[in-house]
Amino acid sequence: PPPPTAAYPPNPATSASPYPPTVYPPPPPTVAGTPTPVAPYPPRITATPTHQAQQPPAVEKSSSRGSDLGTTTAAPTATTPSRAEAPPSGMALATSSIGSTDATGAGGDNNSTTTNASSNSKRKAGPRVWSKAEDSTLLNMVQTMKMPIKWSVVAQSLVERTGKQCRERYVNHLNPRLKTADWNPVEDATIFQLYNSTGSHWAKMSKMIPGRTDNGIKNRFHNLRRQLEREDEHRLRLSKVQDFPQEVRLDRLRSSIPPHMEGKADSLWDIPKGIGVLAAQSVLGGGIARNAGRFGPFRRPTGGEESAATACARCGLFVPSVHTGREICTRTGWCMSCTRIPPHISGNLLRECLNLRREDDEQVRTIIESWEEY
Repeated sequence: PPPPTAAYPPNPATSASPYPPTVYPPPPPTVAGTPTPVAPYPPRITATPTHQAQQPPAVEKSSSRGSDLGTTTAAPTATTPSRAEAPPSGMALATSSIGSTDATGAGGDNNSTTTNASSNSKRKAGPRVWSKAEDSTLLNMVQTMKMPIKWSVVAQSLVERTGKQCRERYVNHLNPRLKTADWNPVEDATIFQLYNSTGSHWAKMSKMIPGRTDNGIKNRFHNLRRQLEREDEHRLRLSKVQDFPQEVRLDRLRSSIPPHMEGKADSLWDIPKGIGVLAAQSVLGGGIARNAGRFGPFRRPTGGEESAATACARCGLFVPSVHTGREICTRTGWCMSCTRIPPHISGNLLRECLNLRREDDEQVRTIIESWEEY
């Protein structure tokens, strides 16, 4: 009989079908009883690429004009092959790998959502209000602990409180030495006097002003600064130093203040323009309504020769004199002139302002100014 024809596998390069070609069996034997020859090698089945295996089905628009207008209908897809025509193992592996990738991606999204939720829950909350129980615990810890106080140890007795929070709470609110009363004129003048010499070192100022914290001193300074700026602008807008020839020595006015007489706070205001008006205010009694209730009662220095002249606690000049007036405040120890000058004028600049004053009594002023001729 003629030799049987072997079925060779197709060329994968020329195969364009998504499924492997069908392998046909060899022709039947010509002689009865002769076994069917077998091909020397089994036919190879080539797996198609993954992107070909997962091509989406074609979609075509429906042409019917009924209730399905505007809808689309998917083209019929091939039926699932039978067990004899099952897809190759390569395609199955590719499909399973894609499925696992999608599952992993979905799991990754869930994990990221869970992470974001946990991070939002752990986000730092706002400041929590101190309770009375926490305040009493903090006071007991501070009173029983020896100096210096270790705030990290104190914070261990309070849940969700740090050492810094405990220190700020005690120093700014619970310290029994803190003053709760309003600021007095002596404290205001001391703040500007210290600012002229040390600058904005609020912690150092708190040691010089008992009962006041560094944060309270800083807030008081800025509040006074804004208030005094408005007052200076209003004062210069309404009057000029040339309007007070009987109260101010116009011949002693300077066009500019020498640098050795200025302080760090003097640069915040235009002092040369307003210093003459302030001197006239101290003679005429300006600012009495604003300072009502903050000064007084006033008294004249009386007694023996040693106590006849008393030094002012603010300017350092003796009372009575042309610069200070005849009376002194018993509450603050300031002369009459210093009680009428704002607190931001201090040091040498304050004495320069008082040097421009003239005596308010006309007869006494004539006598005193006549001495200058000799």
